[in-house]
Amino acid sequence: YAKGTDVCMNGTVDYVEITTRQKPADIINDVNYRWDFNDLNEKDNKNNLTDSDKSTKAYTIKNGIIRISDTTTDFALDKSFWLSDEFDWSIEWRAKLERYSCLFGTKGSNSNFMYLAYNVSAFGNPVRMVDSNGTAHMIGYGNYASEAEEMNTWKVVFSAADKKLTFSFYNETTQTWETVGTKVISDSFNFTFTHMFGRYGDSSVNVCMNGEVDYIEVNTKEIVEP
Repeated sequence: YAKGTDVCMNGTVDYVEITTRQKPADIINDVNYRWDFNDLNEKDNKNNLTDSDKSTKAYTIKNGIIRISDTTTDFALDKSFWLSDEFDWSIEWRAKLERYSCLFGTKGSNSNFMYLAYNVSAFGNPVRMVDSNGTAHMIGYGNYASEAEEMNTWKVVFSAADKKLTFSFYNETTQTWETVGTKVISDSFNFTFTHMFGRYGDSSVNVCMNGEVDYIEVNTKEIVEP
Protein backbone atom coordinates (compact mmCIF):
# COMPACT_ATOMS: atom_id res chain seq x y z
CA TYR A 1 0.00 0.00 0.00
CA ALA A 2 1.06 3.54 -0.67
CA LYS A 3 2.24 5.89 2.06
CA GLY A 4 -0.69 7.82 3.49
CA THR A 5 -3.26 5.34 2.23
CA ASP A 6 -5.85 4.09 4.72
CA VAL A 7 -5.85 0.30 5.21
CA CYS A 8 -9.05 -1.28 6.57
CA MET A 9 -10.82 -4.64 6.50
CA ASN A 10 -12.62 -5.75 3.40
CA GLY A 11 -13.87 -9.33 3.62
CA THR A 12 -15.41 -11.91 5.95
CA VAL A 13 -14.17 -12.63 9.52
CA ASP A 14 -15.21 -15.62 11.65
CA TYR A 15 -13.52 -14.57 14.91
CA VAL A 16 -10.47 -12.79 16.36
CA GLU A 17 -8.77 -13.88 19.62
CA ILE A 18 -6.01 -11.95 21.43
CA THR A 19 -4.00 -13.29 24.34
CA THR A 20 -1.99 -10.71 26.26
CA ARG A 21 -0.89 -9.81 29.78
CA GLN A 22 -1.92 -6.73 31.68
CA LYS A 23 0.85 -4.95 33.57
CA PRO A 24 0.18 -5.24 37.33
CA ALA A 25 -0.42 -2.03 39.21
CA ASP A 26 2.54 -0.42 40.96
CA ILE A 27 2.92 -1.32 44.62
CA ILE A 28 3.16 1.51 47.14
CA ASN A 29 5.03 0.54 50.29
CA ASP A 30 5.62 2.27 53.60
CA VAL A 31 9.24 3.31 54.05
CA ASN A 32 11.16 4.52 57.09
CA TYR A 33 14.59 6.20 57.03
CA ARG A 34 16.56 7.28 60.08
CA TRP A 35 19.99 8.87 60.24
CA ASP A 36 21.57 8.84 63.74
CA PHE A 37 24.89 10.37 62.61
CA ASN A 38 27.24 7.88 64.14
CA ASP A 39 28.49 8.02 60.54
CA LEU A 40 26.89 8.89 57.19
CA ASN A 41 24.84 5.70 56.97
CA GLU A 42 21.10 5.32 57.38
CA LYS A 43 20.41 3.00 60.35
CA ASP A 44 19.57 0.01 58.10
CA ASN A 45 21.80 1.08 55.19
CA LYS A 46 18.68 1.75 53.13
CA ASN A 47 19.60 5.31 52.19
CA ASN A 48 23.18 6.25 53.00
CA LEU A 49 24.74 9.67 52.48
CA THR A 50 27.74 10.75 50.41
CA ASP A 51 29.39 14.14 50.11
CA SER A 52 27.79 16.07 47.27
CA ASP A 53 29.81 17.35 44.35
CA LYS A 54 29.50 20.96 45.60
CA SER A 55 30.02 20.30 49.31
CA THR A 56 32.91 21.99 51.12
CA LYS A 57 32.81 19.09 53.66
CA ALA A 58 32.87 21.52 56.58
CA TYR A 59 31.53 19.04 59.11
CA THR A 60 32.54 16.73 61.95
CA ILE A 61 30.77 13.71 63.44
CA LYS A 62 31.24 13.01 67.14
CA ASN A 63 29.15 11.20 69.77
CA GLY A 64 26.23 10.69 67.39
CA ILE A 65 25.97 14.34 66.38
CA ILE A 66 26.97 15.94 63.10
CA ARG A 67 28.20 19.51 63.38
CA ILE A 68 28.21 21.62 60.22
CA SER A 69 30.15 24.87 60.43
CA ASP A 70 29.47 26.35 57.00
CA THR A 71 26.30 26.60 54.89
CA THR A 72 28.05 25.06 51.90
CA THR A 73 28.00 21.48 53.15
CA ASP A 74 25.42 18.91 52.06
CA PHE A 75 25.02 15.23 51.17
CA ALA A 76 23.53 13.26 48.30
CA LEU A 77 21.00 10.59 49.24
CA ASP A 78 21.53 7.09 47.86
CA LYS A 79 17.81 7.13 47.02
CA SER A 80 15.58 10.13 46.54
CA PHE A 81 12.35 10.06 48.52
CA TRP A 82 8.89 11.32 47.76
CA LEU A 83 6.24 13.29 49.65
CA SER A 84 2.74 13.90 48.31
CA ASP A 85 -0.70 15.14 49.27
CA GLU A 86 -2.04 11.66 48.46
CA PHE A 87 -0.74 9.90 51.59
CA ASP A 88 0.32 10.47 55.21
CA TRP A 89 3.97 11.27 55.88
CA SER A 90 6.20 12.73 58.58
CA ILE A 91 9.69 14.16 59.11
CA GLU A 92 11.21 14.36 62.59
CA TRP A 93 14.54 15.87 63.58
CA ARG A 94 16.57 16.96 66.61
CA ALA A 95 18.88 19.88 65.95
CA LYS A 96 20.41 23.15 67.09
CA LEU A 97 20.52 25.79 64.36
CA GLU A 98 23.08 28.58 64.15
CA ARG A 99 21.92 30.13 60.88
CA TYR A 100 19.14 29.67 58.35
CA SER A 101 19.27 26.06 57.26
CA CYS A 102 17.93 23.47 54.85
CA LEU A 103 16.88 20.01 55.98
CA PHE A 104 16.27 18.51 52.53
CA GLY A 105 16.67 19.82 49.00
CA THR A 106 16.88 18.86 45.35
CA LYS A 107 19.89 19.08 43.09
CA GLY A 108 19.61 21.71 40.38
CA SER A 109 16.30 23.10 41.62
CA ASN A 110 15.16 26.26 43.39
CA SER A 111 12.02 24.42 44.49
CA ASN A 112 11.62 21.05 46.21
CA PHE A 113 13.29 22.03 49.47
CA MET A 114 12.59 22.21 53.20
CA TYR A 115 13.91 25.38 54.84
CA LEU A 116 14.35 25.84 58.59
CA ALA A 117 14.63 29.33 60.02
CA TYR A 118 16.68 29.61 63.19
CA ASN A 119 14.84 32.51 64.77
CA VAL A 120 11.68 34.51 64.28
CA SER A 121 13.35 37.14 62.07
CA ALA A 122 14.36 34.65 59.41
CA PHE A 123 11.18 34.71 57.29
CA GLY A 124 9.23 34.36 60.56
CA ASN A 125 8.86 30.68 59.69
CA PRO A 126 10.65 27.71 61.21
CA VAL A 127 9.34 25.46 58.46
CA ARG A 128 9.10 26.64 54.87
CA MET A 129 8.51 23.85 52.36
CA VAL A 130 8.57 24.79 48.68
CA ASP A 131 7.03 22.11 46.48
CA SER A 132 7.74 21.12 42.88
CA ASN A 133 5.30 23.79 41.66
CA GLY A 134 7.26 26.50 43.51
CA THR A 135 4.47 26.98 46.07
CA ALA A 136 5.69 27.74 49.62
CA HIS A 137 3.92 26.07 52.54
CA MET A 138 4.89 27.88 55.76
CA ILE A 139 4.18 27.57 59.47
CA GLY A 140 5.36 30.31 61.83
CA TYR A 141 7.15 30.00 65.17
CA GLY A 142 4.32 31.16 67.38
CA ASN A 143 5.51 30.93 70.99
CA TYR A 144 8.55 28.83 70.07
CA ALA A 145 10.67 31.55 68.48
CA SER A 146 13.91 30.82 70.33
CA GLU A 147 13.70 27.04 70.62
CA ALA A 148 15.43 26.28 67.30
CA GLU A 149 18.61 27.91 68.58
CA GLU A 150 18.91 25.18 71.26
CA MET A 151 19.12 21.41 70.80
CA ASN A 152 15.46 20.44 70.46
CA THR A 153 13.21 17.95 68.70
CA TRP A 154 10.64 18.84 66.06
CA LYS A 155 8.44 17.14 63.51
CA VAL A 156 6.12 17.92 60.62
CA VAL A 157 3.24 15.55 59.96
CA PHE A 158 0.91 15.59 56.95
CA SER A 159 -2.54 14.00 57.16
CA ALA A 160 -3.96 13.18 53.74
CA ALA A 161 -7.49 12.75 55.13
CA ASP A 162 -7.87 16.40 56.11
CA LYS A 163 -4.99 17.83 54.02
CA LYS A 164 -3.40 19.25 57.15
CA LEU A 165 0.28 19.92 57.81
CA THR A 166 1.11 20.05 61.54
CA PHE A 167 4.37 21.35 62.99
CA SER A 168 5.19 20.17 66.54
CA PHE A 169 7.78 20.70 69.26
CA TYR A 170 8.77 17.99 71.75
CA ASN A 171 8.70 19.22 75.35
CA GLU A 172 11.41 17.20 77.10
CA THR A 173 10.16 18.22 80.55
CA THR A 174 6.62 16.92 80.08
CA GLN A 175 7.69 14.36 77.43
CA THR A 176 4.81 15.40 75.19
CA TRP A 177 4.43 16.85 71.71
CA GLU A 178 3.13 20.40 71.56
CA THR A 179 1.56 21.84 68.42
CA VAL A 180 3.43 24.87 67.10
CA GLY A 181 1.04 25.47 64.21
CA THR A 182 -1.02 23.89 61.45
CA LYS A 183 -1.78 24.65 57.82
CA VAL A 184 -4.40 23.18 55.50
CA ILE A 185 -2.97 22.57 52.02
CA SER A 186 -5.92 22.35 49.65
CA ASP A 187 -3.91 22.10 46.43
CA SER A 188 -2.10 18.99 45.29
CA PHE A 189 1.67 18.90 45.84
CA ASN A 190 4.75 16.73 45.41
CA PHE A 191 8.27 16.81 46.78
CA THR A 192 11.14 14.64 45.56
CA PHE A 193 14.20 15.19 47.74
CA THR A 194 17.63 14.14 46.41
CA HIS A 195 19.90 15.78 49.01
CA MET A 196 20.12 16.23 52.76
CA PHE A 197 21.08 19.68 54.10
CA GLY A 198 21.25 21.18 50.61
CA ARG A 199 19.12 23.35 48.40
CA TYR A 200 20.63 23.88 44.97
CA GLY A 201 20.43 26.72 42.53
CA ASP A 202 21.69 26.47 38.96
CA SER A 203 25.40 26.61 39.74
CA SER A 204 26.03 26.51 43.48
CA VAL A 205 24.67 25.61 46.86
CA ASN A 206 22.65 28.57 48.12
CA VAL A 207 21.03 27.31 51.34
CA CYS A 208 22.46 24.52 53.48
CA MET A 209 22.58 23.43 57.12
CA ASN A 210 24.55 25.35 59.74
CA GLY A 211 24.49 23.91 63.25
CA GLU A 212 24.27 20.51 64.95
CA VAL A 213 21.94 17.61 64.16
CA ASP A 214 21.34 14.61 66.42
CA TYR A 215 19.04 12.61 64.13
CA ILE A 216 16.54 12.83 61.27
CA GLU A 217 13.72 10.34 60.71
CA VAL A 218 11.41 10.16 57.68
CA ASN A 219 8.22 8.12 57.28
CA THR A 220 6.80 8.17 53.77
CA LYS A 221 5.85 5.92 50.83
CA GLU A 222 7.74 4.50 47.87
CA ILE A 223 6.56 3.07 44.56
CA VAL A 224 7.82 -0.41 43.74
CA GLU A 225 7.22 -1.67 40.23
CA PRO A 226 5.98 -5.28 40.22
